[in-house]
Amino acid sequence: MDDRLRRGLPFMIGVALPAVGGLDWYARTGCEECYGAALPTTLAGYLLALVVAGAFAALASWLFGEAIDRALDFRLGQAVFAPSRRTLAALAPVVGVALALARPLFAGQVTADPAVWLLLAVLYAPFVAGLLPGFVLLTAVESGQQGIALFVVLVVCLLAASLAEVVWLYLLAGGLGRVAAGVGQRVTSARNSLSE
Repeated sequence: MDDRLRRGLPFMIGVALPAVGGLDWYARTGCEECYGAALPTTLAGYLLALVVAGAFAALASWLFGEAIDRALDFRLGQAVFAPSRRTLAALAPVVGVALALARPLFAGQVTADPAVWLLLAVLYAPFVAGLLPGFVLLTAVESGQQGIALFVVLVVCLLAASLAEVVWLYLLAGGLGRVAAGVGQRVTSARNSLSE
């Protein structure tokens, strides 16, 4: 994968994940026809969300190019902006699981057992933590004072929470990639020892 795409991918996922998750939530719970007669419109909404996420990624990687260069001096920066191929390969299932669990997790529908629900919710811990300041602010401000400034603050909180979530997903994908590589090496060595 091209270096520019690797640098922009975290920003794209950071916007696409909540946008696609939110659209899916709306299509399944708030719109009775979204997976029926209105399916083309729903799919167009998903496509538009991905296009907007791609445009945001291109703009962010251009605006923050120097900061990304400095971040590459650190292990976390390398893990997010210059991931290995195995991390990128593991990122697809990790993001897929995150999308699949988003709606049932946030609706509390995964299980009746709180311990299992909390264990699964660890996947979204940074996202929830990043949204807390916005929710606190939203509940503290009276309804008559909710204007553009509050909306901007909430959007900034959402973006920050999404990007923190992406870093977490990259770290999980890196760990999954290392585990998969270790299993692959053991299988290969086992095959070699059996063939000897």
